Amino acid sequence: MQAVSDGLTRIFESLGVPPVLGALALGFVAGMVVATGHAVTANASSGSPAIGAGRPVVVPGDGVLLVNGRPITIAPQQLSTVEMFIAQDRMIDAIKALRNATHLGLKDSRLIVEALRDEQRGRAAA
Repeated sequence: MQAVSDGLTRIFESLGVPPVLGALALGFVAGMVVATGHAVTANASSGSPAIGAGRPVVVPGDGVLLVNGRPITIAPQQLSTVEMFIAQDRMIDAIKALRNATHLGLKDSRLIVEALRDEQRGRAAA
């Protein structure tokens, strides 16, 4: 639990958001997910911006993907599966696994998988 808390604090601080305010926003989103029984996703017809508009910020290992300021939670085991597919250069399988885990759309999932791939390549080069 402490690792998740530290990861969220790093995310909020990197965005210039006070951790307390970020935690309140995250709590509100989590409450909405529990209250409605499903994940809150952007809908192109609603006029809200698509998740993939711009470059997603991905923090692997913490179980939270921060996409344009919106936290997308994913179980660590499911994130590991996505990362394994990326490492095996099975991008379509990685996108499918991410979509199943988060209920995001195809475009948003593809952008996140590409960001994870770029991060994996950056770690391998370092």
